[in-house]
This record gives sequence, C-alpha cells and structure tokens, in this order.
Amino acid sequence: MLQCINMRFPGGLGKAVTLSCDDGRVEDARLLSLMRDYGIRGTFNLNPGMFRTKENAAELQGRMSREECLALYGDYPEMEIACHGSTHPFLVNLPLSAATAETVENRKLLEEMFDRIVRGMAYPYGSNTEAVRNIMRMCGIAYGRTIHKTLSFSLPDDWLKWDPTCSFCSANTIDAGERFAQYQPERAPALFAIWGHSSDMTCFTGGWEKLEACFRHIGRREDTWYATNIAVCDYAAAFERLQYSADGGRVFNPNGLSIWCSYKHRWYDETRILEIPPMTCRELV
Repeated sequence: MLQCINMRFPGGLGKAVTLSCDDGRVEDARLLSLMRDYGIRGTFNLNPGMFRTKENAAELQGRMSREECLALYGDYPEMEIACHGSTHPFLVNLPLSAATAETVENRKLLEEMFDRIVRGMAYPYGSNTEAVRNIMRMCGIAYGRTIHKTLSFSLPDDWLKWDPTCSFCSANTIDAGERFAQYQPERAPALFAIWGHSSDMTCFTGGWEKLEACFRHIGRREDTWYATNIAVCDYAAAFERLQYSADGGRVFNPNGLSIWCSYKHRWYDETRILEIPPMTCRELV
C-alpha cells in the first residue's frame, strides 16, 4: 500500500528558485544581467498605466517608458511578464467593479504590448482580501504574490495568496540563501521565492552586493530548478491533476508535460523517484 507521494520538480529535483521584481524600473537592466549570470529566472510585474512619458517624466523618474520596457524584456524571453495593477492602486480600497476593471485592463495592455498571455499578479503594496482574490480568479489570474516574507521554503497553500521567502533587502536574505543551498528536502519540495524592486539595490548601501551574495548561494545549482513564477504555479497545478487508481498503485498523467514525483510504500523504504510522461499511466512499484 502506498504510504505517501510527493511532488518533485522537473528532472526529479527537490528544489526550485524563482524571482519576482516590481514596477519596471531602469535598474531592472542590471538585475536581469545579474540573473542571467547566475542562471536565475523570474517574473517582472509591470504597471502599464505608469510608464514614463514626456508629460510625466518628473513624477515618474526612474521608471521606464513603454519602448524601454519592450526593448529590455524583449531581450529576455525566458522571463515572465505579469500584472501589478495598471496604475498601482490599493486594490482592497477600490469598489469591486473598479478592481476588476483595473485587473482586466492590466492584462489587456500587457498582452497587447508583449504579444503573450499574462496570468500572474503581484498585488500592489501586497494588499489583498478574499474578495480581491476572487476577482483574480474571475479575471484569469493564476497566482497573486504578496510581500509578506515567510523565510521558509514551503509552497503556498493558496497560489492567490503567495507569500515569498524573502525580499531583496531583507535582513535575512543572505542567510536564507545559504540555508536553502544546504537544505535537503525529505518529503515536500522546497521553493525559494525572492521578490523586490531593483531600485532598492541602489537606495540601500551595499544592496547589489548583498543580492549577488544571495545569488551565489542559490544560483547555478545542479539540484535546483530555475523557473518563472507562472512556471512554478502551473507545474504544481499539473501535479494536482494526476489521477490515481483506487488502491494508489497506479498513476495517470493527463497533462501535456512530464510530472515527477517521489514516493514510498513503507516508512522505512528508500524514497523512489518517478517520471510520469504526458498521457501515460505508471505503476508505483
């Protein structure tokens, strides 16, 4: 009889890293270069209603224009573009109809701009409620990232209330990265989710050096999957769609991608790792 089955990331890996950066600041160019140096992938959350123009340049100093965003992120197709409120409002303080319109407009503008489907959200100011999360579901948003750090490596119970591990400027950022590098997950997979604003690296003394020190711990590791926010979310959802026989001895993968898992029949057994290809049934022997 099967005792437990747990998700593994692609390739049977037990750990994953993802990054999330807000606002579309000019310093994103330096961050993207650093991410590429360390093999880290992630998501850039944009406010298309706040791109810099000639008219608002004084008020929105440090933000990129629409053309600058297209040029910069277009050079990094492996990164995700996601929502951050078209005009960066407190969604929880808007009428539900206005919060809905803001989210739909955010998606539409970014999808037209980048010619890709946009399904992620970083809540402006991190603020969200059950009502806001329901709006996200209705608007086709798959996940919503907050700003509440956990300093843990757990996957969220609710992807529309995704609390990250830490921020770029957390006092514990380097320590969290070192702990993650040494961490050996026994059952549940481990996820290091880091978020922030690239402009903070310039505002805080030693900010860039601190972030790179964290990247040295978490980057380019053979035991780690590097992915965008939406890739992690979609993979976890695909694992949840696996179908099992009544006795738990067989598993069918109805998804269009391979899913990896670890399992045991008895608590003292060695952990077995299994790849389940798309549209394939496998025995858990």
